[in-house]
Amino acid sequence: MGKVKQAIDEVRTEIEDILSTGHVDVEDVKIILKNKYFFKITNNNPYFTEDKTIEDLYTEVSKQNEEY
Repeated sequence: MGKVKQAIDEVRTEIEDILSTGHVDVEDVKIILKNKYFFKITNNNPYFTEDKTIEDLYTEVSKQNEEY
């Protein structure tokens, strides 16, 4: 698996975990991810703090959750 795909899958998994607790607005998801990963020294995944990626993955995960 490519590094970019793997990095995006990590973000998707985090969003799925956040949404598994119930409905959370996209803005709150952005804040949660930025607070969790922005200051981590070991974080080498810039997609955790990239708004567009978070919004796209949030929409994708939300649609998947609606189907189930």
